[in-house]
Amino acid sequence: MKMKVGEVAGGAPEDRVARPKGAGVRAWPPLGQSPLTGRTPPYASGSILILALWTLFFLAALALAIGARVSAGMRLAGDLQDATVAAGAAQAAIERAIDVLQADTNGWDSLDEAWADASTWPEPALPVAGVATFHCVGPGADGAWVTNGGLGDEECRVSLNRADEPLLAELFVLAGRLGRQDAEALARRTVAWRTPRDDELTAQSGGAYDRDLAGMSYSGGAPFSCTEEWRLVRGVDDALYAACRPYLTVWGDGKVNINTAGETVLTALGRRWNGEPAVAARLARAVVAFREAGGVFESASGADMVRRLREAKTLDGAESTLLRMLARSVQCRSAFYGGTVEARAGASAPVRYRAECVVSKEKGLRVDLYEY
Repeated sequence: MKMKVGEVAGGAPEDRVARPKGAGVRAWPPLGQSPLTGRTPPYASGSILILALWTLFFLAALALAIGARVSAGMRLAGDLQDATVAAGAAQAAIERAIDVLQADTNGWDSLDEAWADASTWPEPALPVAGVATFHCVGPGADGAWVTNGGLGDEECRVSLNRADEPLLAELFVLAGRLGRQDAEALARRTVAWRTPRDDELTAQSGGAYDRDLAGMSYSGGAPFSCTEEWRLVRGVDDALYAACRPYLTVWGDGKVNINTAGETVLTALGRRWNGEPAVAARLARAVVAFREAGGVFESASGADMVRRLREAKTLDGAESTLLRMLARSVQCRSAFYGGTVEARAGASAPVRYRAECVVSKEKGLRVDLYEY
C-alpha cells in the first residue's frame, strides 16, 4: 500500500501527522550558533577571541625560545672561532720569539737585546689572523720588578732546584722579609722537598724533611716542576709566595746571569759568599749601575768582571774580592727565557687566550706552556 507524504507507517489515520512539503531533518547549526535561535551568542565570540590570543601567545613564546637557542648557539660558535684564532696567533708569536732568540748569536745577554723588547721583533713572514703580545716581569732601573713587553730571562732568578740552602736563605730574608732562623728553616725544607728519595714508601717516616716537620708529611722527592709547587712546602703562604715569586725559577743550571739579574738577587748572591751585607749591597748596586750605563759583562771570569767594572767605577778591595767569588755562581749567557702571551681575535677584541711559556734558546723550541 502506498503511503502519502506525511503519513506514519502502521499508524492510525488520526495519528498521521502532516508535514510541510520538502521538510526534512534539520542540520546542526554552525559552531558558535545556538541550535534554537540560529544566532551566535555574545559570549561565544569572546571565547573564540581568547582562544586565538592564547594561541598567538604560545606561538610567540615558542618563537622566542627557538630564537634564544639559535642566538646562544651562534654566540658559542663565534666564541669558539675567536678562541681558535687567538690560539693560532699566540702560537705564531711564540714561534716568532724563538726566531728572535735564535738570531742572538753573541756570547752574552743584556736587557738591551731584541728578545727583551717585543716592539723590535720583525713582522711574521706570513699574515696571521689575530693579535698576540708578549710581556714579562723583569728588573727595573731602580731595582724593582716591572712589567716589560717581550721575553724575560729565566736565569736572572734563583733556581729552586739548584740553589743551595745558604743562597735560598739569603733570598728569603731579602725578598720574603723572614727572620734569619725562619729563612734558614724554610731553605732547609725547600732543599729536602726536591731531594730524590730511594724508597718513596719509607722516605716519609725518616727523612730530614719529616724530622724538621716533627711528624709525617708528604714530600716531593723530585725537582720542582714549576714555581707554584713551592707553595706545598710548609711555611710558604700566599703573601710569602707573592713576595718571592719574581725571584725564583725552576729552569737553568743554577747559575745566575749577572747581565740580567736584579739588585735583590745580586745582593743575595753576595751575602751567600760570606760577603758583608753592606759590601754585597754596594757591589749589587755597582753592577746594576754599570749595566744601566750600557755596560755588559762578556765573560764570567772573575778577573774579567773586576776589570770591566773597574772601567766604570772604583772598587775597593772587599768588593773586588767578592766579585771574584761570585764567578762560581754567575754566567753571562742564559738558555731559558719566558713570558706571558696574550692573544685576541682582533685588535679591539677581548683577550681570548692567555698562557705562560718558557722557550729554550739552545734547542730552539718551547719547553713549557701553562694555559689559563
